[in-house]
Amino acid sequence: HKRLYYPFTIVWTPVPILSWLFPHLGHLGIGKSDGHVKDFGRPYKILTDSLQFGRPLKYWILDPRLAKDGIKGWDDGIEEASNVFCKRMNYVLVSNCHSHVSTALNHMKYNGRDDYNETKLFWMFNRNCHYLLDIHSN
Repeated sequence: HKRLYYPFTIVWTPVPILSWLFPHLGHLGIGKSDGHVKDFGRPYKILTDSLQFGRPLKYWILDPRLAKDGIKGWDDGIEEASNVFCKRMNYVLVSNCHSHVSTALNHMKYNGRDDYNETKLFWMFNRNCHYLLDIHSN
């Protein structure tokens, strides 16, 4: 199947059982400028283009101009967060994929802020996200 890219995008995929019971809860990843998605899907490991629970179902495109130093700042923020989280255990409630994405936003000082956390990210994402259309079905 065709490879999909998600530049400057936060993507969401459902987590089996959890997302069935609580539809707004799921797994997040964040796309670098080249569209490759990074996610904290396993303990001590940052996955690239392989979301822990499958293909994205929702997305939120952000503006790289709002990152400190623009595109370079966007990519650097994701790499800095990934370097922190590749040394961490992944827990469901803390130190998880949402923590990784909010840390990336903090490192890049997205929109002049460095106070993103899992709760703020949850609300912001669910307020701004869109569903992906299945481009693979004809």
